[in-house]
Amino acid sequence: MENQSDHLGPPPQPEPGLKVGAADDRGRPGDLLASPVVLALLNAMGCHALILDEELNVVSHDPGAPEALGLRAGPDGVDILPVPARTHFASRGFRLCGDPIPLGEHRLWVYRDVRRQERREELEMIFLHELLGTLALREAGPDLEGRLRSGWDLAMNLYRELVVRRMAQGAEAEAPRILAGCEPAEEGPLPAGGGSLVLVADDSTLIRRLLAAILGREFRVVTAADGVQACELIERHLPDLVLMDAVMPVMDGFALCRRLKADPRTQEIPVLFLTALQGERDEVRALEAGAIDFIQKPVTAAALLARVRNHLELRRTREGVARLAVLDGLTGLANRRRFDEVLALEWQRSRREGQPLSLIMGDVDSFKAYNDLYGHVEGDGCLKAVAGVFREALHRPADLAARYGGEEFVCLLPGTDEAGAQAVMAGITSGLARLGKPHAHSEVAPHVTVSLGVATAYPALQEGPGRLVEAADQRMYEAKRRAKAHASKGQPGNATRA
Repeated sequence: MENQSDHLGPPPQPEPGLKVGAADDRGRPGDLLASPVVLALLNAMGCHALILDEELNVVSHDPGAPEALGLRAGPDGVDILPVPARTHFASRGFRLCGDPIPLGEHRLWVYRDVRRQERREELEMIFLHELLGTLALREAGPDLEGRLRSGWDLAMNLYRELVVRRMAQGAEAEAPRILAGCEPAEEGPLPAGGGSLVLVADDSTLIRRLLAAILGREFRVVTAADGVQACELIERHLPDLVLMDAVMPVMDGFALCRRLKADPRTQEIPVLFLTALQGERDEVRALEAGAIDFIQKPVTAAALLARVRNHLELRRTREGVARLAVLDGLTGLANRRRFDEVLALEWQRSRREGQPLSLIMGDVDSFKAYNDLYGHVEGDGCLKAVAGVFREALHRPADLAARYGGEEFVCLLPGTDEAGAQAVMAGITSGLARLGKPHAHSEVAPHVTVSLGVATAYPALQEGPGRLVEAADQRMYEAKRRAKAHASKGQPGNATRA
């Protein structure tokens, strides 16, 4: 098979005297089809382009279009289509490639030569169609040709990565998958499988597809078309890294980055800008907004993958260090400091959303007697086993089990009413029963037990999170007194009821 990269060389130079999008020319429709870059793309892929008004009159066309498409001449030149624009030019071997691309009050119609039946054809046609829309029409203005040239290297690098290499390897069956599967989360479930999750935010469909195809080799990828959609997906899925454009509709990348860094749930997610902006001022704005890197286009697939890998590794390292600071060294549960932080956050969230917040507090019964009888090494083992029971009783990501101090444990249950908290407490009770760890000197039972107390608050009606802790602590000690009273009367201890 011939080397398909030979079809597309460096961007051609404009003819002497040709001015495309000059300073006093606000991007007229005809300028696009006068661009040597666009003409080279059309020629390389066997396409012709027409710019039509609302009545389907020809406003502009590439030089070869009239003869190739069989356009008829009107009184003022070529302006009459032989058939409705959306139908095939069957006798000429051309048909419409994708939907018309908006261009102000006009539309750009791209037709491809269906006689060029090659395995790479369908992918190339879609590539061309979206490349024209991305490089030329999204930012129509006075410097059209300059932007086209600045985007040429990016377009060709991605073209060779995603079209030429796959086609040269004969991966015919994989080509449709690039197009159909590279934007998995805009209209579907979160990509399955393991590995880091990367969110790509860009208003260009072409860029989203190509970046998703590149990053999808190593990571799960979810994409968003604007800042607001990206924010919703980030809050829902909490990706491991965000790769975004600076210029997007509705909410731009700078505003999105500042919003992510202001939210405790997302502030640790690394944000990378991948943008055509070249100025130092824009780079400083991105870094001041909280971005960890500012990548200027063009960029090769290998360089982009290397940067993403490095930042994900740095995040894992930071998380490892941070995890040591918030975990209890003996039990592996969250420590008291982490519990206090999460309690404050969940209290505020429950207040905003009007949701209940429940807390279970537990204290190992007669633990000093256990240490005196079995020794401190066995005592540590007992605390680890009890911590495991607390951990296994929780099934939601937002729930938190922590070592409150000494032999005391807590479970924080956001969005859980008292009935739900009682169910979790019952799970702890049954887990301790299955554990069946002997405790010969217990005042309550012949095995290890934990007195549990539960309290539920609706923060909109409460003064502060301290009230919730006090209520759960009080009920825990009430449970402990009842258990001791039952044991002193020769009745089975029930230290796990509130």
